[in-house]
Amino acid sequence: MSDFLSRADGRRIVEQVIAEFEEREGDPPGTFVVLDVQDAMDAWVVHWNAAEYARTREFTSRVMVPPIAVPKFRNPSEKFFVLGTSGTVEEELDKWRELQWKPMRPPVRFYRQDVNGAERALFRREIPDDPETDSVLEIDGHWHQARDLAVALWGVSPGYKVREISEAEAVRVITQVFGQTESVLHAPMLPENR
Repeated sequence: MSDFLSRADGRRIVEQVIAEFEEREGDPPGTFVVLDVQDAMDAWVVHWNAAEYARTREFTSRVMVPPIAVPKFRNPSEKFFVLGTSGTVEEELDKWRELQWKPMRPPVRFYRQDVNGAERALFRREIPDDPETDSVLEIDGHWHQARDLAVALWGVSPGYKVREISEAEAVRVITQVFGQTESVLHAPMLPENR
């Protein structure tokens, strides 16, 4: 399988997006169609609209929908992206291109819990200022969601304090205290049971 997506591939991807949109909105299949596929160097820009507009080209049957772009190089994490409508197609593509050059992600931060002078749990925060990424290493050797790290970092819980530690110290804790391998350091957090 080639890493390069052809014009037909781009069209097929957007036709699938349109079909899912119609189903979600309760529209009958075929309500919307692809009008054309434009080559924009690194992406296929697919223009689509109401089937009625495609047949008649009457302005009154036209629906305001944004173009959908499909990167020409296969990327499982980004099969397509919807362009904005505030600028020209090229301006909107430039906005997307700028987002492709994301800055490096800040390093993961690690914390140890201190309860009455004794170090206990090992915590991890993957994204600064985002408590949703907080996890605690449990005795089972897996990272689990940790809701109390944010409270401890705010300093509002007496007798429950945390201190930041280096990644090297976190590795030491994982291997020597928890008896796990170093690979656990960046293992994914287990999903919460709902």
